[in-house]
Amino acid sequence: MAVSYVKRLAGPYTGAGQATFTFSFLIFDPEDVYVAKAADSTASSSVLEFGTDYTVSMNSDQDAAPGGSITLTQALAGTEVVVIGSAVDYTQTLDLTNYTRFPPERITEELDRIVVQIQQLAEITGRVLTVPPTSSTTPDQMIQQLLQAQQDAA
Repeated sequence: MAVSYVKRLAGPYTGAGQATFTFSFLIFDPEDVYVAKAADSTASSSVLEFGTDYTVSMNSDQDAAPGGSITLTQALAGTEVVVIGSAVDYTQTLDLTNYTRFPPERITEELDRIVVQIQQLAEITGRVLTVPPTSSTTPDQMIQQLLQAQQDAA
């Protein structure tokens, strides 16, 4: 299957009393997603535990309709928010040898996994503070400077 670009993060979702949320990115197993929850959209988030805090239902045909839904064991309350992200392991699972056939479906799946892994990295780095390559300031130093400027402005 050809894997088109899709943002591998769904949400943030809000809704007191709501427990089921959808996502539309390709996964291979139910464990290929993570769910993070925060008190509100400005608070720090924590990653929930699969099987304990939420379950995943995959769409039956990931080629035609990628994605699925997650169901929280406890519905959102008040201003809580959740996001659903891609969590495909950064591993290579296909082992080809000189004396075995090269099954096209397994090769295609492995190539799809690689594209998904790249998309995960693109999503993560899209949320990161960067500095020019010529800068002697590190991203951590830049964050501290921005936080200090915010405090000084207040």
